[in-house]
Amino acid sequence: MMTFPKMVVPLFINREPRQMRYSTIALNGLLYGLMLADVGWLQNYPNTPWLYKSGIPYVIEPPGHERWQSIPAAQASRKADCEDLAAWRAAELRVRKNVAALAKNIWRPVGNQLRAHAFVLLPDGSTEDPSEVQGMPSVGLHRPGRPWPPNKIPSGYWNPPTGSTY
Repeated sequence: MMTFPKMVVPLFINREPRQMRYSTIALNGLLYGLMLADVGWLQNYPNTPWLYKSGIPYVIEPPGHERWQSIPAAQASRKADCEDLAAWRAAELRVRKNVAALAKNIWRPVGNQLRAHAFVLLPDGSTEDPSEVQGMPSVGLHRPGRPWPPNKIPSGYWNPPTGSTY
């Protein structure tokens, strides 16, 4: 039997600097926790399929219905969105390839708001976007083996300073 605990963490989607610093730290911390849950799953269930062979497609969640899914939850629902896929991919790279991958969040302006998008940051500075691989329209973050220049992010994205090393 599986249970799914709920957490309530407010996130702000405006550009007020203090709220954005808080939201960035909170969101990346939650994403790190989801990745660690997936690491634990893969260590205990080594026959779990590789993400890219799993058949789990990227499906955007409707506004106001955000659900963060670990690997078994994504398998049960047969769909996942960016944070679910980024955490799964980073976890499998850590467990199965011994690569210190990290599921990471970046903000993208959409109208007068900001939207978060999760992707995988690789040790060489390149990025992998499992959402794009699993069917999301490209946002330009899928760059395996091609590092971004230091402190450079794609045009149209905003990564606020957090005062944190995460």
